[in-house]
Amino acid sequence: MTYEDVKPWIPVIVALVVALPGLLAYINQRRKMPAEEADIYTDAAKKLIDSLAGRLDTVTKRMDDVETLLRTARAEVDTARAELAKSQVRIADVEHAGVRLRLAITAALAGIKALTAQLKAANMTPCWTPGDPVFAEFDVPLKRE
Repeated sequence: MTYEDVKPWIPVIVALVVALPGLLAYINQRRKMPAEEADIYTDAAKKLIDSLAGRLDTVTKRMDDVETLLRTARAEVDTARAELAKSQVRIADVEHAGVRLRLAITAALAGIKALTAQLKAANMTPCWTPGDPVFAEFDVPLKRE
């Protein structure tokens, strides 16, 4: 049995719990006291029950408000989780692209080294070689920092 199943019965249960001792006392005193005194106690009991019923309505409304806030919070958490999952996929994609770029750079540098070696073997001087201090600002690190 869930809270939602019990929720409609809460006012009835509270009313019975509140009213039962008063009703028993009323029945007991009814036998002993005159009619006027019974009416006074009956009126007092009715006022007390009405007051408690109003408070019960307030508590029920507050519980409904809390449930609404809880549903909203759960929806926001679900949204945040979905966004986190999307971000993790994007991060994985970017990391994969970075690996591919590092491999491409490594292959390009290996090709450049092979070409410069060919130029040197043909007694030609290359205008640039990897690691040349003149072009150091264009060097790309191959390892992650």
